[in-house]
Amino acid sequence: ASSGGVVSGFRKQPHASTSSLSSTTGVNTGTVAGASTVAAAAGSAELTNRMQQVAAMRERLQILRHMYGLSDPRLGAKDTLVMTADMIKTLWSLCSPTDREWLIVFLAGASHNGRIHGDSTSPVLPQSQQGPQQQSIVDPNVLSPAFTEDVCRSVFLDLFCYNDNEFDYENIGASGYRSFHFLFNSVRRSPQAVAAEKRAALDAQWRMCLRAGNHLVAQQAMRDLLTVYITAANDRHDIQEKARASFEQQQQKTTNSQMMEQDDSTMASASPATPQASWEDEAAATVAEHALEDDFGERIFQCLSKVKTDISSKTEDSADRAAERCIRILNAAVGQQIDGAGSYSNTPSALTRLSTLPLNATLDTTQKCLPHGLRGEAACFRVAVTARRNPIHNSQQNLMRAAAEAEGAPAQPQLPNTSRFTLDLHPLETIQSVKRRISAQCECSITSVKPLHITGRRTNNNTSTVGGTDTANNTNMSLNSVPEDSVMDELGIVHGCEIVVSISDRVQNNVSMATSNRTVKITNDLSEVFFSHDSKFADQLFISLLELLDILSLSSKEIPSADASKMEVDNESALPSNPNKPTAGGTSQLIWDLLQSMPTNSSILTRVQSATGKPSTPDAMEIDSVTSSWDQLLDVRSLNKAVYVLLTIDALLNPALAALSILPMEQRIGLEQLQRDEEAAFRKHFVDSGGFAAVVAFFSREQNPNTSAFDSRRGNAVALRILKSCLFAEDDAQAISTPDGGTGGDLLQSLSSTEGLLKSLTSMVVDDSGVPSSTVMDVLRFLRLLFNTPNSAAIFMNLPRDLAKRLITSLMVKDEQENAETGRFSSSSIKTSMHVRTSVSELILQTPLLADSCLAWLIDAVERVEVTSETTTELFNTVEKLVSDANSTARTRPATDEELRHLAYIVCKTLSQCPRPVSEADLVDITTGVLCGCLKLLRALVGQGKGGLLRQGTDVLLGSLSVEGWSSHVNGVSPDDAVMLDLMGVVFDGLLNSSANSSVAICCDKDSRREGFDVVAAIAQNCQDGQGYTAIVNRMNNLIDSCAPSLRHRWGEFGGQESPSRLGRAAKYSGLRNQGCTCYMNSALQQLFMMPELRDSMCAAPLPSSLRSSGSVTSKGVELVDKKISLQWESSISYDAVVERYDEASGMHTIRYDPIQVATVG
Repeated sequence: ASSGGVVSGFRKQPHASTSSLSSTTGVNTGTVAGASTVAAAAGSAELTNRMQQVAAMRERLQILRHMYGLSDPRLGAKDTLVMTADMIKTLWSLCSPTDREWLIVFLAGASHNGRIHGDSTSPVLPQSQQGPQQQSIVDPNVLSPAFTEDVCRSVFLDLFCYNDNEFDYENIGASGYRSFHFLFNSVRRSPQAVAAEKRAALDAQWRMCLRAGNHLVAQQAMRDLLTVYITAANDRHDIQEKARASFEQQQQKTTNSQMMEQDDSTMASASPATPQASWEDEAAATVAEHALEDDFGERIFQCLSKVKTDISSKTEDSADRAAERCIRILNAAVGQQIDGAGSYSNTPSALTRLSTLPLNATLDTTQKCLPHGLRGEAACFRVAVTARRNPIHNSQQNLMRAAAEAEGAPAQPQLPNTSRFTLDLHPLETIQSVKRRISAQCECSITSVKPLHITGRRTNNNTSTVGGTDTANNTNMSLNSVPEDSVMDELGIVHGCEIVVSISDRVQNNVSMATSNRTVKITNDLSEVFFSHDSKFADQLFISLLELLDILSLSSKEIPSADASKMEVDNESALPSNPNKPTAGGTSQLIWDLLQSMPTNSSILTRVQSATGKPSTPDAMEIDSVTSSWDQLLDVRSLNKAVYVLLTIDALLNPALAALSILPMEQRIGLEQLQRDEEAAFRKHFVDSGGFAAVVAFFSREQNPNTSAFDSRRGNAVALRILKSCLFAEDDAQAISTPDGGTGGDLLQSLSSTEGLLKSLTSMVVDDSGVPSSTVMDVLRFLRLLFNTPNSAAIFMNLPRDLAKRLITSLMVKDEQENAETGRFSSSSIKTSMHVRTSVSELILQTPLLADSCLAWLIDAVERVEVTSETTTELFNTVEKLVSDANSTARTRPATDEELRHLAYIVCKTLSQCPRPVSEADLVDITTGVLCGCLKLLRALVGQGKGGLLRQGTDVLLGSLSVEGWSSHVNGVSPDDAVMLDLMGVVFDGLLNSSANSSVAICCDKDSRREGFDVVAAIAQNCQDGQGYTAIVNRMNNLIDSCAPSLRHRWGEFGGQESPSRLGRAAKYSGLRNQGCTCYMNSALQQLFMMPELRDSMCAAPLPSSLRSSGSVTSKGVELVDKKISLQWESSISYDAVVERYDEASGMHTIRYDPIQVATVG
């Protein structure tokens, strides 16, 4: 009766009044009413109401928990009270959807023993797990379960599993999910639960993964779901291994028994012929008994099918989110791991598969162990290597070189003490392989190379150790104790890292040769489902994923990840973990990551290999069918499939031999040679069969406006990589020889038209702001090669939408890309951007049509640059050469007067916008790159000798800087020279000198001042009759005359009749100079000099002739000639000088200061 009363207390309206809640929970009504009165906003009152509802709910559930938990007869209760399934369902129906989470928490807590007081984290064992002595002891602080296990299982199945729409997955929180998972595990582990009930529970867990609105809940639910399948897979593996071991042991016993009973010949004829399938059948039977009642592949296909239907029909708003979570589950299942930097890694599972390969494994079997994304060199990343040679090693090399020269061998170059170069490394490449490549680069033996340390490596939160060294959170790592079979990905080596090695002939005793001792670990994933040789799961999944990609492309131009703005990824699997950190890319990106983590699709691989038209198909009809197959494979109507085909072609053209470096040496060498032979054969057949032309056609296609930038970028990048591998040598801008003996240029000239290729190359850079600098460099290399073909440069200049102009102007001012993690610019990105700008400049200057036509484009680029930009050096240098240095360019005509006039106006306009520092403290933040560039261009324009072209720009400077031109002070100048003189004045007075508002000039550093004075000198040189030099001399005299009175006043020198008292007061400095420890004597003499009688007597005394001959001021002027004097300046610093001559007319001496030693830096 009491329990019924409490249960009936749950009957309330969805929005109960504050007074009714307070009466139920015992809260003071007046206090609550007062609080409600204070809360003026309706939202605040609603929040207060909701919080009180939650408090009331939790208090009622706590009452129920104690009521049923204390009903144990051993605690003195008259009867044992237990809740029935109907009572719990009644509670469920009475609660609102938002309150049911607390009921889930109640169900989980009431299904097992608990404590009234104390630490809730200390569990109480259920009676089934207690010993006899423990069961006889009754603890009064322990609450017994409120219902039986059967009731708990029945309620869980009815509320969460059987009725799909009964439970609100969207609003469940962390506490509710923890309780849900506890109940889920209770059902899964219950001996009374049948297979259908366990499958229903698994259904609920899948729905939790796909529907939970809380992203942290979904992340944990996905991890728990995979744990179920991974545990079942590991159990199945253990059963198989035990069956195999048992079979082999039985076989050994049988063989030993036969050897004892029969002779060798009889034993050979009567040896057991038990087929291997016998133990496999036995293992299969055992696995079937303990098999999971649900198949992962079947379930994931069901989910993907529903997701595709929902996205196509747009029946559910959460379909995109469900699709993304399905792909995340698959990414984690295939063994994809994500570190703290957001980088994906498939190496752990790949290493496990490679380590278990037999020594006689074929190349095909070995390649099937690799994920699709790791088969080609596209997976490689570039690192810097610094090799430091030991002096002993260099001396020995010198002796060997001298001996070789003595024998008549050609002289060898001196090896540097430090070598710096770059290497492209594969994630699966071992330290041993890297040492081998460094030794080849440095021309030394591999035993001389000793890796020292790595800088700039990727860090993550995983607790990973390599060779006993913790490698988790150190960006710098020592390589002294790292085993040589450690791979790059394990060490966290990524693009931009630096590896430092030493080269010495000393024996390396601390090198660990651990290749054969690598421990084979069973990865915590389901990768065997994807990479199983007899499984069709990966092929079927490939088709389903391509269909999903097509649906996403049709439903929206770019579907962002449903959780992309709220999730980051977990460090142990490809699952989101942090709701505050965004992930890069969307659902499409996740699908492509999954495709790269899976094995290469066998159907696509077979079709690509057959499309190459091997010599085994001589029939013309078969050749035609092969040609048409390229069109089918690279059909742009199925863009995602075509991109995957391109990825496969790229892997076949550029296989990653370093991915096999983990294998034993004999096996690796043989497989590498087979790989090279297959690559050469495929390359030849690929070109001969029209594959190159098909890729060019794909790359030159008209872009579909409905295609997302993500899809276009991926397809274009892969196609460009393929074309690059056919036309260029590695790290070489020159064309390479094709298999038929021709060159890459000949291969391009064989194309019917280059317009589509030029348009696609240009659009790839212009229309996509996110294109990487490496791709931009490849585009520039293609353009340089294409411009060697007839009419290609003209076609490029006439591309629609001003593509050529936009490409040139955007790349000439290309800025470095900011690092997304650090928010700073890396040194590698700065160098790469500078390399891009330099390459564009060389392309312009070396291509005649570009050199003749690009000046107007570059002038527009100068107009758009910011005065604070630091990436304009190449732009200004290019314009300067086009204007003044025709010998260093491919120009066929000079710049027109209109181009020069417009350039002069833009340059002067930009100069007028350059800031003037207010004080010397502002010099730290001032950049003068644009200022120096404009002054350099101004000097080049002055050198043209056409002052009239500078008139408009000079007027802009005169007006903006508020200075006066110099032409008005010189008579009889020509109009051109008048402009030159005005420009000289504005540069000298406006840019090189301070102003009334600031003591710092606009040209405030050494570089800008040098450029400014060069402009003044150029103007003076180009003016007629030396009028420029006259103007600058007049200006200098004016400056001297204007500052002379001020200087005389500060030095205490006056002309005319001045009284001695005025002279004494005006002098800023007086006294005696310290000659070295004479300060006290100087003070005493000054005190004596202040006595009038003594001072007058001393001044009236005649000077001895010896003093007069040494240069006294009362001596005759000519007596000081050739005498050395010391002059003390206003700053109290004395300078030595020699009197050279004396002018009797003016009574002045000419002196020559002694040279001063100036300290220099560097």
